[in-house]
Amino acid sequence: PGALLGVPVAGVLYRLAVHYGTQIREQREAREAEARLQQEVEASAVLGLRRLEVLRGALRWVYPRSADALTRAWIGALGGEVALTAEGSAWTVSDEAYLSLYEKHRTDPFAEEIMWTYASEADAYSCEGEFVCDVELAVNRRLARYWVDYPSGRHIAEAVEEGRAVLAYGLETCNTARGAEPDSREADGWRWSGWERSGAEIVRELLETLEAVREADKAPLVEVLRELEACAAAVG
Repeated sequence: PGALLGVPVAGVLYRLAVHYGTQIREQREAREAEARLQQEVEASAVLGLRRLEVLRGALRWVYPRSADALTRAWIGALGGEVALTAEGSAWTVSDEAYLSLYEKHRTDPFAEEIMWTYASEADAYSCEGEFVCDVELAVNRRLARYWVDYPSGRHIAEAVEEGRAVLAYGLETCNTARGAEPDSREADGWRWSGWERSGAEIVRELLETLEAVREADKAPLVEVLRELEACAAAVG
């Protein structure tokens, strides 16, 4: 039939074979390049952390309540790397993703930066404004992980200041309730903090995590913690 139409059949078949053969080769090479890139990312502490930072940034623009099927499929494919936060109204990178990356590269010089990013930025939790919850999750669980592993680390001053700021918020609430009427808004605010229920245990755990930190480095945090204890005892 090709000959009747004046078409050189052999030439057409050859060109088709070359065309599709080139496409198949290019697709294979693209898959191989993607696999090599994935291996490079997994092998590198720096690239691994950068990937989580990019993912966290991307997740800020998608919301569980309005996500379409394609977005939900993407979130599902990420598995345990993604967690809910902000009372379930947002997605973020999970604690497990940071800690898994940290453990994988624990002997790498860059490991400290991974731990610091986790300690200072991980937000896969929801406290609904309860002070005790913020201390437990932001300070005792996250920031403390940094200074336990790196008591003289590059970010120790920042870590202590972030912890001090969390406690200072509770101290302000306590001082506001000091001397207030029992049924006042100020007194209710302190009761809502949860300190009476869990304060003693939080103090014990926090001081234990700080044992290896130099006295001068941890002093600002310990000072506000002692002030908080004294205020709580006065409020009763």
